[in-house]
Amino acid sequence: MAAVALLALFSSTLAPRTPSLRWGRRCSLTGKVFIARAGPVRLEEGKYGVDPRDSSAGEPLAFESGRVGRLHSSTQLTYVVNTAAEQNRFVVLKFRRDGCAACASTVEAFLEASERYASTGYFFEVDYDQARPFCKQCKLRIVPAGHIYARGVLQAALPMGKSTWNAFAEHLGRWHDEFNAN
Repeated sequence: MAAVALLALFSSTLAPRTPSLRWGRRCSLTGKVFIARAGPVRLEEGKYGVDPRDSSAGEPLAFESGRVGRLHSSTQLTYVVNTAAEQNRFVVLKFRRDGCAACASTVEAFLEASERYASTGYFFEVDYDQARPFCKQCKLRIVPAGHIYARGVLQAALPMGKSTWNAFAEHLGRWHDEFNAN
């Protein structure tokens, strides 16, 4: 009996390795390089969150371009994303907490971005402490984080600290240019 348990323990550690399928990386088993495809980024559940929406129409929410609104639930998010898709716009969420120095470091940049991209985007903040159930639905593990929704789909879930703001702003610029071209 003990030998069977011992064999089961070792067989789980001796299982064959599965190839790494991270984009832009070389697979350790086959040597093939996986390169990102054009189109929406395939998002895996990560520390910056996932799309929490269901298939309902959503809860109406008043919002306007050029200002940062507040979101508290997935039904509000569904309404905003559907409205933005109908109007050929993108939606940006910033997840933050009070007392978080990294969250506070991008407040001005986020406000400036909401004004700069007012013609093509809607910007919202989600307070982690006030909207904890919503953040749990998003499977968010780290703040500050940002989500970009375009054409009704979560396109990017990224960090939004001071050191990563430029990369986030680059994503915003790309979506702004794409929606301006249409």
